[in-house]
Amino acid sequence: ALSTSMTALTTALLAVIASLKLTFARSLSLGSAIGDILSKPALRYGTPILKTHLDDDYHKWIEPTIMYACRAVSMSIAFWLQQIISAVHSAVQGGQLFTASLCRYLRKYGISTFDPDTSNLDEMAGYVVAVLGLGWQVRGKSICICCLFLAAQHINPINHRHCSSSIGLPSSSRLCCCH
Repeated sequence: ALSTSMTALTTALLAVIASLKLTFARSLSLGSAIGDILSKPALRYGTPILKTHLDDDYHKWIEPTIMYACRAVSMSIAFWLQQIISAVHSAVQGGQLFTASLCRYLRKYGISTFDPDTSNLDEMAGYVVAVLGLGWQVRGKSICICCLFLAAQHINPINHRHCSSSIGLPSSSRLCCCH
């Protein structure tokens, strides 16, 4: 049993590593291709301007500098876009997994008789959770955690000026959107 578990864990780890390498390579090649496309007009318009402002000794470096600058900027943009795509994907997938697991849990313990196969309510709830998860990722995980604690405790979340300290954290922490 331990051997099977270790094999499954190793296989999953290798799949994650391969996926990350593929995503990195895809972003790198996309950035490079966009940089090549952007370098043509940048060379056309940037070279004459730089030639008038630079000494003759530096003219040989104008073309490679413009080309590498275009590639660097476009690769940065490609990696930024990949972060957004990954954040949206993980939010949607996480929202669906959360609601499916919640429905199974509630059915298992007899709390609900909701059947997710006959309704779209679990998918809609999954999208709501996905939007919350995306907001969590986009805002740097600083969304109002204390508001979630307060909502879970059925306390009015409007009056929570010192909610960070009410959960044992310093008031200077970025756990609340009201600070």
